[in-house]
Amino acid sequence: AGFNQGGKFPWLTIAPEWGGDIAYLPKHQHVARDLLQLVSCVVDATTFSEPAIKLGKSPAHRLTKPMRAALTRKCIILHPAVGSEMRQWPLAYFSDLINIILDEIDCSVFVMGSKMESALVEEVVSGVWRAEKVFNVAGLIPLDELPEFMALFSMFVGNNSGPQHIAAAAGIPTVGIHSGVVDSREWGPMGFNSFAVQKKMACSPCYYDRAELCSRNMACLRQLVPSDVYRKMEPLLKSLIRPLPSAS
Repeated sequence: AGFNQGGKFPWLTIAPEWGGDIAYLPKHQHVARDLLQLVSCVVDATTFSEPAIKLGKSPAHRLTKPMRAALTRKCIILHPAVGSEMRQWPLAYFSDLINIILDEIDCSVFVMGSKMESALVEEVVSGVWRAEKVFNVAGLIPLDELPEFMALFSMFVGNNSGPQHIAAAAGIPTVGIHSGVVDSREWGPMGFNSFAVQKKMACSPCYYDRAELCSRNMACLRQLVPSDVYRKMEPLLKSLIRPLPSAS
């Protein structure tokens, strides 16, 4: 922990900005207040508060009988849509990630989305090998019941989207898959056992709003392959859900 000044100390984990001790520039506050601000930042970064979203009644009644039966065991909820090409991890990568998870972890995977995202969800589900372990719930859950629905799961995985941040705010362990358009330290999920996976790129954050502007063909997303994402989430995942006996 320490003070950052103009991006000179990127290795700091906790780094409130400091204007520096510039000659002839009137100071705004006592140095003791600067130090107290640093202490407050350390406290905020190491204190886990209550979930920001209070949960109500579960909407499990909206699911089919096989879906409800699957929920009696450990399950993961995955949201592959995002509404922006600049943040959309390739759909085939989501399918491959599910395949890796099901090869390693004793669980089922639910793939969620709105009615407008049904085609995307179906494309992801169609690329999964073990169909009996995967459930398509696109369009089944209203937005106002989404926090309660996601609370039924052991982990949420998805793009930098609204559901990702709702899941983290509701206290659900969350893995966010982020492009290099923005810095995940600013836009990653906030919550206990929540983190972002992002490919480190020299050109990030670029803040582009159209993929055609990217001269590297969105390498920040395409080079973030499913096996890399799984390795990042594996320790947390295996602490929440039992690995399969044959898994390494």
